[in-house]
Amino acid sequence: MLSVPRWRRLTTLFGTLLIVGSAVSLTTPATLAQSTGDPVALTSWERADVPAARAGIELWDISAGGPGFIAVGGGFVEGEEASTAVIWVSDDGQTWQSVPLFGDAAHGIPRAITATADGYLAVGSGCCPDEAAVWLSPDGLSWERLPDQPSLSGAAMFDVVSTSDGIVAVGCSATLECLSGLAWTSPDGRTWSEPVPLDMLPLGVAATDGGILALGSSDAYGGSATLAMSPDGVEWPPATTLSVGDGSMEAAVERPDGILIAGGTSDPETGRSGALLAISQDGVLWVPQQGAPLRGTWVEDVASRSDGLLFVGWRTRRHSQVPAAIWTPDLVSYEQLAFPRVVKQGGMLHATAFAEDGSLAVAVGFTILNRGLVPTVFFSAKPEASGG
Repeated sequence: MLSVPRWRRLTTLFGTLLIVGSAVSLTTPATLAQSTGDPVALTSWERADVPAARAGIELWDISAGGPGFIAVGGGFVEGEEASTAVIWVSDDGQTWQSVPLFGDAAHGIPRAITATADGYLAVGSGCCPDEAAVWLSPDGLSWERLPDQPSLSGAAMFDVVSTSDGIVAVGCSATLECLSGLAWTSPDGRTWSEPVPLDMLPLGVAATDGGILALGSSDAYGGSATLAMSPDGVEWPPATTLSVGDGSMEAAVERPDGILIAGGTSDPETGRSGALLAISQDGVLWVPQQGAPLRGTWVEDVASRSDGLLFVGWRTRRHSQVPAAIWTPDLVSYEQLAFPRVVKQGGMLHATAFAEDGSLAVAVGFTILNRGLVPTVFFSAKPEASGG
């Protein structure tokens, strides 16, 4: 059973340590969600109507597409030896349904999802033995899990990106613990290369104009924010440690004004967290951004709309973590978005996405209720324009 150590936060579920991080979702300038109204409307968040789920499950990633939205996740539930996979779909981001998963597809933890030329692909980890796992779907509604392959054994995948040249996934070598970073490539999502070692722990991967960008930390036990840029996902130069402090980079978004990457840092003495931000015009020279407006918030994902950026993650409140979301139109002014009181016991947001028309933002993760950790979806709808 895989134990993935991270220096900033570990969640213990029935004796198993699971990584807490986020899949990177990259939005290219050509596909920015188009805003149709006032972004201040994002202050109104509501909890979505979701299927019943047993304690121990959380949602790790979300994609806008297919039936509307697709969310993937999983975890370990009490009384079950194998991990449980969940895939939910929604046509409006507000009401969700669980997709039936059969056989091996029902086991493992999908952590990231991407659209491909043939449909959708999710990656994550399986057990036991420890192995990277891949799920495939033509439409987001019916899913299969790939049979075991030698190139996937003894590993875990954290994120995946699809390009015109194929698919790239990143993760780590793992037998009980997450060790060295790895990268895989596939022409079709079914046949995977032998993994290439990376001199960093990659938590996310994104396709940019300059190549394939891997983001993460220099070390699983307390490193610095680190990234590496590959021309093709096969050849990887030495990773670059950014001069933004200890922590990890976890999310990337490409906008007309450059590539923005985001993550978080934690003070080992006080336990206080804060966001890490950097911008690059070319993917080589990175300029740190002042994180003061995001002080106290660890960013796990960022989504881009034509009129601004939405950061999601978590912040510390009264010695516990609670979901956090911040909107900025310009990286100068920031607005902390409010959540329903239902999150007062704690929780985190792992990923976010805008609807294709920009009218709705959806964020996924988990909240803690009396019965334990449960998968959670929040949506933020724009109010209808008044007539006149």
